[in-house]
Amino acid sequence: IEYNGNQPATTALEDSPLSDVTIPLLELTSDSFAPFGTIIRPPAAPAGRTGIGWETWYGYASLDCPRPIAFGFVSTELREVVVSQMERHPLTFEVVQPHDEDLIQPVAPPFDLDNDDAVPDAHQVRAFLIPVGSAIVMSAGTWHSPAFPVSKSTTYTFSCLEYLEPYDPEWISFAGDRRVLVDATGSRY
Repeated sequence: IEYNGNQPATTALEDSPLSDVTIPLLELTSDSFAPFGTIIRPPAAPAGRTGIGWETWYGYASLDCPRPIAFGFVSTELREVVVSQMERHPLTFEVVQPHDEDLIQPVAPPFDLDNDDAVPDAHQVRAFLIPVGSAIVMSAGTWHSPAFPVSKSTTYTFSCLEYLEPYDPEWISFAGDRRVLVDATGSRY
């Protein structure tokens, strides 16, 4: 596999319908995550309010929302990071925030938001480490799988705009039934 920053991964087996695509785990930076959304990090400024045993920061990040935000909860088991399907939400962002364990979040850029037959591209997938205390805000239409724990089973919260009509996102397989494998070996993340 050859990897060139934010460019698609390529492989000699690219034309083989059953070939896997292996990608590295990337550091979560504003620049590296920009094609997929934004990052919410713990504030660097001193806390605005403190008390005995606590401190709080309020208003250090915000989302402009035309409708209520719905929250979800995921329990995710420790397993190999292999992705064969992704989903997307063309009409809303999605926030992912780890609880007590860093997460690996595979994503692919949004495209053809009005095309119900769109399929995620395995060669466009990137995987980011979301440290505890941070969150990501995936832009509307960003393809994603469930997040994976780094070293132990864990939970995380996700949130997005509440839909006005019943909505059940569809899990879509990659073209050619490809799989994406995330390789974090040798990574400092």
